[in-house]
Amino acid sequence: MGVTDAGRGISPLGGRSALRRHGAALCFFLLALALRLYLGDSFGTHYPFLLFLFAVIASSGYGGLLPGLQTTVLSILAAAWLGEVIGAGATLPLDPRFGPRVLSFAALSLVISLFIDRLLRANERLRASSIALEESNARLKRSEEELKLANARLQQSETELTQANSLLTNSNDELETFAYAVSHDLQAPLRTVGTLCEVLAETNRGRLDAETDQLLNHIGNGVRRMSRLVSDLLDYSRATRFDPRRGPATDGNSVLHAVLRDHQAAIAEGGARIVATPLPALRINPRRFNQLLTNLIENALKYRSSAPPEVNIDNHVDGDRWILSVQDNGIGFDQQYAEKIFRPFERLHSTLEYEGSGIGLAIVKRIVDQEGGQVWAESEPGQGSTFFLSLPRTSLDPEPQKVPEPVSPVGAQ
Repeated sequence: MGVTDAGRGISPLGGRSALRRHGAALCFFLLALALRLYLGDSFGTHYPFLLFLFAVIASSGYGGLLPGLQTTVLSILAAAWLGEVIGAGATLPLDPRFGPRVLSFAALSLVISLFIDRLLRANERLRASSIALEESNARLKRSEEELKLANARLQQSETELTQANSLLTNSNDELETFAYAVSHDLQAPLRTVGTLCEVLAETNRGRLDAETDQLLNHIGNGVRRMSRLVSDLLDYSRATRFDPRRGPATDGNSVLHAVLRDHQAAIAEGGARIVATPLPALRINPRRFNQLLTNLIENALKYRSSAPPEVNIDNHVDGDRWILSVQDNGIGFDQQYAEKIFRPFERLHSTLEYEGSGIGLAIVKRIVDQEGGQVWAESEPGQGSTFFLSLPRTSLDPEPQKVPEPVSPVGAQ
């Protein structure tokens, strides 16, 4: 039975058919028989199976086990027949030594046939393995070539992406620089217009009619709103200029105290009460953290309800995140607008109700995004709002810090 080799249909023993192998074995036997007849009785008496043993070896070597056994059986029959034909008459088959010689020849032939058959089959398996190895090497070589091509395409794509990122970065830098310059340059003419309106109103007080006074007042309000908008644009432009390098640790409590001092007048005017748990040391630029806290606290103070504002600032570590929350008792908002309020210039109220440009929370989101964090808000109308900041724990200073004192309540007691 032949064993296929790697799907090629190659059987053992070189793929030779059974007819061809047995035919070759018969030829080897007939050749041995012819030589035996040629050499005569004197050779056969001393070496009756020698030539046939060579035929068995040749048959096994060409065709395997079965052709070898075939030659063995034919050789035994031929030896018995030759004992009657050549010189010894009927005595050779009856020779006491004939039986042991037959058994020895049969056993030796069987061992030789089995051994050669195993060698042939092992050789065929080795040959099949070599072919499979060559095919595997060929496939591996093709895979390596394909991988090289894929790597070349990937490197080309990375190069193109790097170039595109470089162009985009340069374009963004130019755009930010342009916005910064334009916003900064707009302040001068706005101040000039505002100053001229104030001078005009002051020098002509009582000499202008009510309609002209109202127009001057509208102009002054528009100039102030425009100035505030330009100032907010400057802040937003500065927020986009992010340096990823970590500086020294920033004492969060010192920054919070500075923000509360800057807003002491507004806190006292509104009768607000602000309470905060101790903040850790942070590896965040202090100016950016100041801007972040300023916008959140101003938002809480601005959108107040009829009750005095109450602001609670809390923080804790949750796994690999640091969470900061700012909760107020203000007017709140519908939760469907929780994402809209973080977009630039998006407002839920008109400027007649609440002043501002709608850029403060957008700056908060920009800063938090650049620090690798998230910001979100939870609120209900009339129930106040809570703003959450989630920053990577790597933003905390890993060095042990002295435990700060809690921030005392600020404002009305």
